[in-house]
Amino acid sequence: MAMPPRTRSGRTTPLHDSDPRLSESDRIDGAGSWDAIEWTKVDPVSRSIPQGLQQFLLEAEQVIVEGYGVVLVNTDEAGTLFVTNYRLLFLSDGSRSIIGLGTIPLATIEKFSKI
Repeated sequence: MAMPPRTRSGRTTPLHDSDPRLSESDRIDGAGSWDAIEWTKVDPVSRSIPQGLQQFLLEAEQVIVEGYGVVLVNTDEAGTLFVTNYRLLFLSDGSRSIIGLGTIPLATIEKFSKI
């Protein structure tokens, strides 16, 4: 009896075929490649940059979305979360400084993405 070929992850069944409860539109199409995703395909929106933020932005970096009233759960610090075409920035209301992404808990980012 021949064994089905294994994928790199060790699966014998492709992920998009593994759950019969999923409808055709819910299944993941695993035929694509991460290389095919256009990571920087964001149409820039011309808007004013909040005062004090320009000094923290990289060259050609643009603010896409701002989230006000964000509180970091690990430091209980309030501020504004900025999504740019390159990264996430958290500008503290108190110190008016940028808190690095490594200190922003995933729960905060998850809540922000649901807004």
